[in-house]
Parts: sequence; C-alpha cells; structure tokens
Amino acid sequence: MNSILVAGLGVSGYEACRLGLAKGLKVTAVDLNKTPTLIKRSEELQQLGATVFLGQNEDWSDQDCDKIVISPGIHPKSDFGRKLFALNTPIISELEFAAQFCEAKLIGVTGTNGKTTTVELLTHSLQCLGQKCIAAGNIGYALSRVVREGQSWDFIVVEVSSFQLEALEEISFEVGAILNITSDHVDRYENFGHYAKTKGLILEHSKKKVISKSVADLALFDCKASRVISSVDKLSDFYLADHKLYVNEQMLDYSLHPLKGIHNAENVLVTISILMDLGFEVNQAYKSGLNFMPAAHRLQRFLIKDEIIFINDSKATNPDAMRMAIESCGQPSGKNVVLIAGGRDKKMDFKVVNAALCSYVRKLFIYGECRQILYDSWNKLVSCEMSESFEDAVKLALDAVKSEETLLLSPGCASLDSFKSYAERGEIFMEIVQEWTKYER
Repeated sequence: MNSILVAGLGVSGYEACRLGLAKGLKVTAVDLNKTPTLIKRSEELQQLGATVFLGQNEDWSDQDCDKIVISPGIHPKSDFGRKLFALNTPIISELEFAAQFCEAKLIGVTGTNGKTTTVELLTHSLQCLGQKCIAAGNIGYALSRVVREGQSWDFIVVEVSSFQLEALEEISFEVGAILNITSDHVDRYENFGHYAKTKGLILEHSKKKVISKSVADLALFDCKASRVISSVDKLSDFYLADHKLYVNEQMLDYSLHPLKGIHNAENVLVTISILMDLGFEVNQAYKSGLNFMPAAHRLQRFLIKDEIIFINDSKATNPDAMRMAIESCGQPSGKNVVLIAGGRDKKMDFKVVNAALCSYVRKLFIYGECRQILYDSWNKLVSCEMSESFEDAVKLALDAVKSEETLLLSPGCASLDSFKSYAERGEIFMEIVQEWTKYER
C-alpha cells in the first residue's frame, strides 16, 4: 500500500491521515463540509504533505489510491458514500488501517450499550495486573493516534462501533466480545437483523469470543466457539445469582464491585472472561476491578441531598440504556424515580422501556425534538409533562421530586438537538441541580 484516500476529517479520519503521512504514504483527504475545525485540520495536514479537498464543490474523484479509509459517520448509501464505493477501490475502516501498523495485541468490545464502561474497566484491570494497556477506538481516542505515537503497549482495548465493523478486512482481535444487541441506529440499517449481523462481524475477526446469552439467543451468527455470560441465566458459562458472580467453580461477591446493577454485572463478567482468556486467574481478574472508578455521565450518582439521589446518565442515548438505568434505580417497594428523557430520536423502538416505566417511574418530564413522540408513547403508562427546553424540564423535575426518591437523567435519545455531546448535556444537568440545591425548598 503506497497511497490512501481518507474520506471524512473527523477525529478518526484526521488521525488516519497523520498515521499515513508518518508511514510515508501518499495521503489524500476529502470532507464535504468546511467548518473552522476542518479548515484548521486541512491546513495542518497540507503542511505535512497531504492533499486535502474541503467542501461540496471540490472535485476529488480522479484521485488515485490503493485504499479508501472511510470515516464511520459516512453512510454507505449517502451521496458521498455511493460516490466512494463507485470508485471500485477497497474500502477499509480507520481501525483496519491502523491495525496494519500495530504490534500490540488488540481486544475488541462491541454492543449497543455498556461498551465504554467495559472498555474502561478492562483497561483498568489490565493495568492493575501489570500490563501496559490503553483504551482506543470509538471511546474517543483513535487507534491511529495510539499507533502513531509509538509507545510500546502489551494490549490495546478497542471500543468498536457497528459503523467501524462495516469495513474490516484482516484485523485480528485476541478476544472479541459482544455485550448486547438492542434497537439502535435504525436510521442507518435496513432492519434490526442487518444491525445485529453487523455487530456479529467482530466474531469473524476474533481468536476467542465472549458473548452475552441475549446475543446467543438471536441465533443470527455462529456462536459455537463463544463463552456465554448472563446476569439471569444459570445455564450460561458465567452468570449472576443472589448477588454472586459464578465463574467456573468459584463464587465471587458482586456486592463488593463498584459497578452496580444487573446490566453492569454482565459487563463485569465479560471483563473477567476476557482476562481469563488472556491467561489470568479468576481471582486476579475479579480483584483487579474492585478499585475501578466509573466514568462520568454513566449512571453517575453525583449528589444526595434531602434524601434525594441525583443521577446523571446522559450517555443513555437509546431506549435500552434508559431501561437499564431505570431498573438500576428502581426500588421493589414502589415508584421512586422521577425521570427526565428526550432529545433527538434515531428512529428507535421505545416500547422496550414500557415495563420499567410502569414499575418504577412516578413522573416523567420530556423535552427536545422528539418530545411529542415520547409523550404519545408513554402518557397512558405514566404521568408525563412536556417541555420545549432541557432546562425547563430539569427545573420542573426538581420541583416534583420528593424525599426518598431518585431524580434520574436518562434521555434515551441523542443529545445533538440541543447540545454538542451527551457530556455537555450531563454537565449542564449537574450544574442546574447543584445551583437549585443551594437554596431552601
């Protein structure tokens, strides 16, 4: 490979260009947008020797290249995507491109929910076990950057999105894991089966495989070589029962782990399973995660005041993540959750939340672009109130929440109707709450 065309100059595309240039390749980059950030990146890359085309009016179709490195945000059936595929040049993802220059062992983790938590926990555990390890991929730190920076790593734990799985060729993961597959990105895939099979591609590129029982039950791809884990099914290889993790013949106390909730039990079991596949003993794998600190915006309990628990779960950008958050916060004794939800819909199936709403949510405050859709879906199940703005929804929820209840932000939708990212949404939520709690109620 002597030359590449990088399609899209987001974080991963920019880093792919930097890596290609560092390896002596001829690099051409194309992005149909022309924002200040892209202009700055373009100038930097051109100074390093790349050819860059920015904007809708640039003609780049006659550029020769050996491979096209496609950014995950480019839909294959968009006008840009169709034009790229029409060039009849092999198209690979940034992960595939970077892996060709990587000497460290790669571990791949995918799933609709829990990827980031599992990747961070696994990275932390490997570091505690004396391994030189870093997290990369969809977590926000491009694999191309890790490779270009040239440090010697034992393992790189890669968070892999379905978009990145669409364009793999020869990449090989020491272990590949699928945590779960539920409705998401329906705006990109033909149907749920298409989305699920795309997730399943990680197994074809993994020497050892770990999947959840829910994934195995889909029966959409060959899982025979996989270790199966579950938080509910005692016939699985590893499982949770009575607050204990059952791993082979050993019983481990889940109550001691910093990650809480049934869904997180599966993330912990997947992590233990991967560590065992890498040669570590059960107790080593278990103990390495006991001092893990969960990251912000993922079921983040940031304040308790007047016997009210305040939880920021802004990273819940799909209905199943919302469902798991509600179930984690809900109490069997009754409806103790005041929920804030909404944002931008990705054409997802919200029915998966119905049972959790009925069981645990006393009051629901809805905001954002899809507020009417959510209201129509849920107003017969739970008391709902709509607000146009996020701030109004939060303030109404603060006025409504009572002692011994939980105020939960778990939007179930994308943040981009009102915010730059889910992180900004979570930060603003916590700022509003902290300002409100300064005053007497």
